[in-house]
Amino acid sequence: MTSRTLAASAAAFHAFYDLNRFAYRDYASALLPSEEAHLVVTQVFTLLATDWPRVIGRPNPAAFAWNLFTYHIALRTGAPRTPAQDAALLYDTLHHSINTIATLTGTEPPFVGTLLTATRR
Repeated sequence: MTSRTLAASAAAFHAFYDLNRFAYRDYASALLPSEEAHLVVTQVFTLLATDWPRVIGRPNPAAFAWNLFTYHIALRTGAPRTPAQDAALLYDTLHHSINTIATLTGTEPPFVGTLLTATRR
């Protein structure tokens, strides 16, 4: 990689981090004790930063990052969550908009709406 490519990759990671860190932190804090939530968020962003060029080479980097994050949350809680449970937590408890949830999870807003509808049945 050239220095220009490295700089662009670093800038892209920092933009992703700035866009998502508070939502990741809030999500983790809703499910884990505060210190453990901080550790898992730090761990996941470190993993993403370490392999960032390959992460952004994936078809949907946001979805990959969210799946990695929720996998690590599930390891710590002992229970994986469904996408519908995640959408409900992000929307109902953490008060994120449908568009924000879609961006965060790497999905489309109509899919988030469908997930939220499914949780209300």
